[in-house]
Amino acid sequence: MRLEINDKTMKVLKFGGTSMGSTDSLQKVAAILKDNYSNGEQIVVVCSAMSQVTNKLISMGQLAEQDRLQEAMTLFNEIREKHIASAKELDTEQSFDSVSKPLFQELEKLIQGIGLIHELSARSVAYLLSFGERLSTRLLTAFLQKTGLPTTQFDSTFIKTTGINYEEDEVNWETTKLLVNETLRSNLQKNTICVVTGFF
Repeated sequence: MRLEINDKTMKVLKFGGTSMGSTDSLQKVAAILKDNYSNGEQIVVVCSAMSQVTNKLISMGQLAEQDRLQEAMTLFNEIREKHIASAKELDTEQSFDSVSKPLFQELEKLIQGIGLIHELSARSVAYLLSFGERLSTRLLTAFLQKTGLPTTQFDSTFIKTTGINYEEDEVNWETTKLLVNETLRSNLQKNTICVVTGFF
């Protein structure tokens, strides 16, 4: 996708789970972004969940569906502690806590809901998996802001699809391009790094 901002083309950098998986990796990501930013690039960053988080989210949903809620909540606590520990190491615990606490509460309610109805639909799986990226992008954003880089986090609600296949569907490119323009342009014009969820 090409988007002209002030006669420049935005640069999209994608970081997978391994790149997001540890504090050392996150520091390397930040260094890459700082180099690009210093070169005058207008940057959009797309992030996966931290490594192993997606697998744990899927297992959580499956365990809850099987009425094994205690085991599901053990994985929930592992995911929460992984992110909180990383935030502490990056010295962003307070800022990360303020944006992640509502997400953890939402995730806990989702797991309990799956346990109550004993059903894990495709829609629930997609919703469940979104938490990995929603947490990782908030963690990276908090760290980038701490390093002095102007950064804004976005859940990628501006990506629109053509149908109702919640786990994998065709993108409606025309609508999405318009919404990307509307959503990101003002931040890019202000030379703000946009950090966007990869799966949402």
